[in-house]
Amino acid sequence: MDAPMWHTDSNTLIVQDTSLTGNPLVRIEARAQGSRIGILPGSEGMTMPALSPYGDWIAFISASNEQQIGFLPIDGGTPMLTGVPWGTASAISWDTAGNRLAVVMQDAGREWVEVVDARAATGNGSDVTWNSAYLPSSRHFGDIVWQGHSIVIAPTPTTLGASVSIPFDTSSLRSGGVVQCYLDGEYYGTCASPFTASGLAGGTHSLQVTAVWSGFPPAESYGTVATRLHRRVTVLGLGSYLPRCGCT
Repeated sequence: MDAPMWHTDSNTLIVQDTSLTGNPLVRIEARAQGSRIGILPGSEGMTMPALSPYGDWIAFISASNEQQIGFLPIDGGTPMLTGVPWGTASAISWDTAGNRLAVVMQDAGREWVEVVDARAATGNGSDVTWNSAYLPSSRHFGDIVWQGHSIVIAPTPTTLGASVSIPFDTSSLRSGGVVQCYLDGEYYGTCASPFTASGLAGGTHSLQVTAVWSGFPPAESYGTVATRLHRRVTVLGLGSYLPRCGCT
């Protein structure tokens, strides 16, 4: 199995199971000897799967055609495939906002990086565009990790009661961005640390903090660029029983 990825429910893991035909991705319980919950439809025949920072897409290289990059919804479905301009793909890495994907390409002993607009490839933007960055012919990539500043939310403990106060840190981000908060996927408004909410029912809730800059960087045509982070908090409403796992 490849390295596991957290599912967005924060209680299960996504792993590639090489013991099954097609090496599909499966969800398993995040505990010792955790059981397999199910197979993600459409995940067969992929290599090097990588979960987006936003947690909604899994990018991968097609095992049958290394000239294709694929995107699969987090819970499986129909993969969206896009062909690379030329060469074959050998590694991928998401940017910190989940907008773009860096792809290491190889051809005739030479390596370079292509950058694809992932939003367009998944049907949320305009035409798919690629931008290249070449290495000298004598240089090769060992690995690739897209780095960048992002929002930080510390691990959130289980909260007793119907109100939450969750601090977050945006000090590493460039100035001029608009910080927005989403609770359980619904827009909560512009916000500042700490995020506060009341009247929550017992259960696990999702906080998403997004910092957005319009038209940056100006030399690229990606429109609005955002850096985003999810964090989940388990809230024990009054009268609720303590859950088996207060995972965050």
